[in-house]
Amino acid sequence: MKTWIVTALRVGALMSVLVTGKAAAWAVLFDEELPPSAGDPREPSAAVTAKDDAKEQRPPPVQRERYLKAARAGDTEARFRLGNAYLEETGDLMEAVSWLDCAALVGHQGAREMLRDLGLALTPDSECRHPVEPAILAHDANADADQLYQTGNAHYFGNGVPQDHGIALEWMRAAAGHGHALAIHTLGIMYMNGEGVEPDAHTALTFTRRAAELGVTDALNNLAWMYEKGKGVTADQTVANRYYLDAARAGVGSSQARYGYILETGIGMEPDPRQAAYWYRLAAAQGVSEAQVRLGALYYEGTGVDEDLDEACFWFAVAAELGDQQGMNNKEIACAMLSAARRNEVEPRVRQWLTQYRGETQ
Repeated sequence: MKTWIVTALRVGALMSVLVTGKAAAWAVLFDEELPPSAGDPREPSAAVTAKDDAKEQRPPPVQRERYLKAARAGDTEARFRLGNAYLEETGDLMEAVSWLDCAALVGHQGAREMLRDLGLALTPDSECRHPVEPAILAHDANADADQLYQTGNAHYFGNGVPQDHGIALEWMRAAAGHGHALAIHTLGIMYMNGEGVEPDAHTALTFTRRAAELGVTDALNNLAWMYEKGKGVTADQTVANRYYLDAARAGVGSSQARYGYILETGIGMEPDPRQAAYWYRLAAAQGVSEAQVRLGALYYEGTGVDEDLDEACFWFAVAAELGDQQGMNNKEIACAMLSAARRNEVEPRVRQWLTQYRGETQ
């Protein structure tokens, strides 16, 4: 009841604008001005007759048809434009204001200004009467799958719109309906983490496997983790190791670090610290601090590589600069074992590495 009363009051305010003859608001709605004298509001005036005649001559609802589907799917700009189209094409004030409200409530400046011009600025009780329906675009041949994904991504992270995993999920589903690989991958993550939906490891596994088949390398890493931890599938370290290796070969830094650790410690296979150092080095170059710490430890201990305190100090120092607490602790130990002259040789290398890394990742 409260919502209906507020809506009625706002419409009443709009009717007051029209009846009392505020020319600016009338011009916005109907592209015409009121006569100098409003006359008796109970009697049809010449202006009202002209308005009705003009409505009969309006062109087909081209703009409304153009924006309606995207507006129903939750596109803010389309909701603003649809509200404007209702004003221009039909003069349907209730419907126009309902769409403008939806756009204004998520911060659309044009919608807010138009509502203020109409004397209908948002109130604390304002709400959007049109729920988001991105599923209607899932099988629309004309829909832009990447745009659907980007909209979902914006809602997922709260970039430019309020963060809402439930809405993000619907957009990702719509994009996935067009085979968008990253949307399918994101759905796997959302189902695994229970973001916008109840956690469902089996469904997460289905989406993640499909994303991997479509070439999403991070999905290989997630598949490996699911097999290692038994999420949505019976735990199988051998299968997990195979997926970690596939992802590592594809250049996924976190997989390179994990596979290095598996090789170093012999999880599901014979230990091979020399190969572990190879994968740690690749991951360390990508800024994975855990790999930098492990690589530094191998150099410190002389395991899988020749003992080299300078290299140990270097990699611990790099990890420390990236905020790794273990790297900070190990740096204090390893670098203290070097002479001042050798430390002075390591420090410029650390700065050079960080400068190059940060330049590449900006």
